[in-house]
Amino acid sequence: MKNLTFVSFLSFAFLGLLLAGCVQQGGPGGNATLEQTGATPALTKAEQELLKYPQLAGFLKSYQQVGAPAQRPDYLPSIVFSKLPPFPKDFYSVDILVENGIFSDMKLIDEPYWKQPEFYPEFERQAVLAYQKPPTDRWAAFGLGSYPSEVVVLSPRNNVFEVNFFMHTSWLVQTYQGTQFNYGFPAQGELLQSDFPDNTRNVTQDPEKVREYFDVEITPKEILLEPAFPVFESNWTEKIKVKVKVKNAPPGKYYIGIGGQSPSKEKADEWIWKYKTRYTDAANSFGGVGKPWLGIFIHIT
Repeated sequence: MKNLTFVSFLSFAFLGLLLAGCVQQGGPGGNATLEQTGATPALTKAEQELLKYPQLAGFLKSYQQVGAPAQRPDYLPSIVFSKLPPFPKDFYSVDILVENGIFSDMKLIDEPYWKQPEFYPEFERQAVLAYQKPPTDRWAAFGLGSYPSEVVVLSPRNNVFEVNFFMHTSWLVQTYQGTQFNYGFPAQGELLQSDFPDNTRNVTQDPEKVREYFDVEITPKEILLEPAFPVFESNWTEKIKVKVKVKNAPPGKYYIGIGGQSPSKEKADEWIWKYKTRYTDAANSFGGVGKPWLGIFIHIT
């Protein structure tokens, strides 16, 4: 069962009609030569050999790709990703291990991986098409996402552990969004994609009592996420570290929720002055969501 899930929230502000771009169509170009001469590309010796073994050919081609440097598909212009780190050569090998919960220690994931939009499952499944054909009558004013949205931690009664997750700007959002993190101990919680070792998913707890058993530190405490459209700015996503100290907690199951609120007045004033009307207090946009960005489910043994 996967241990990683994703939470996102996006709102569009209808702020008028945007200008749609024009697309030029080219002429017949290089096709004329082939049509006139009837020329066909010659097969290499290796390709000729593969033709003799059609059933084996597919396996051999796949084998030749093993270890080959990963390349981002050409579904969008390269300028869209120009402010991000170079695409890692083993990106897809790492990505599939993370998405399937085989590798879940996010603190070891380096920036060149989590800065890529492909690291977040919804991008290739849903967002690429939106980037190819963005709305022309509105623009996205705010929206954030978290990945993963839940984790399960097995811990002794006295312990210190660290959990990392990522906050990112939602697809097509063009503003600078400020938020500050907080935490709490909800009375109830439910795992949506994962399980405890005994195959259960629910936690019921006394928030005031549970608070005595855990100290929580979030770094950074406040963040400013940059736009993700029309290009991904360098800080469109951030890694967040949560350090938890367990203090003689009785055996059982516990739940810590990591949420958001408005940034400090000092930071908000700084960001408003710098970005003017392109700045958004992201926390004010999520008053009705009611779900933590990250749920930490702890099994004390």
